[in-house]
Amino acid sequence: MINEHYNGYDAFLRRLDDYARIHEVSYRTICSNYLTPVEQEIVKRYYGKRINYRLVPEFEETIARCLILGDETQEVVCLTAKVRQEFVKLTHRDVYGALMALGLKKDQFGDIWINNDQIVVYTKETIADYCIQNLTQIHQLTVHFVRSNQWIEPVYRYRTLQITTSSYRLDAIVSELAHVSRSKAQQMIRIGNVRKNYDSLVECSDLCHNNDIVSIRQVGRFRILEELAITKKGNIVIRVNQYQ
Repeated sequence: MINEHYNGYDAFLRRLDDYARIHEVSYRTICSNYLTPVEQEIVKRYYGKRINYRLVPEFEETIARCLILGDETQEVVCLTAKVRQEFVKLTHRDVYGALMALGLKKDQFGDIWINNDQIVVYTKETIADYCIQNLTQIHQLTVHFVRSNQWIEPVYRYRTLQITTSSYRLDAIVSELAHVSRSKAQQMIRIGNVRKNYDSLVECSDLCHNNDIVSIRQVGRFRILEELAITKKGNIVIRVNQYQ
């Protein structure tokens, strides 16, 4: 079933086949690591209606989800920590960096956000205790994570921007978001500093659509929202949210 529609994802499709085969034979619940939006869309197309599955957590704003084959969802864990930010304001990047510094892989944890002095991190049962015991400091602030008794719905903060671009091509969008030349934007894409929907397998000519998330290293993460207008010169005015 592997074909040109899934270029670059052959290994991921083989993993999906393995999940389905193991679940069918053993009736054991299967829980994948956290999947990017692109991988989630592949699951939907590849499994279709022939295999019963869930992608969790199922909140609308959730970005990274685990694939579940079966009924149990204990493998998905929500961790929280209270933090006082009077002198240091933590960001998503700070928490992400602290997790990576523990030697974790990016697919071992899901959505991360900070809201009202609470840090929320989705992770897996297999590493939850490790995170609780070792993630005790973030950017000079002492933190203490505990397991939440429920899944918490993501709350993201944005700064709304307007950009004017010549097209919906990824290199044109990146040029405006990063305030660099088109050629510099193309270079950033080619060396892997740009991801669309958390997928680094992107080309300069890829098109951006509403609700696509564009991540630019050392610049930020942005969600494409909607087209606002066309200028007299034929350029496109787009509304964008930048994650805070």
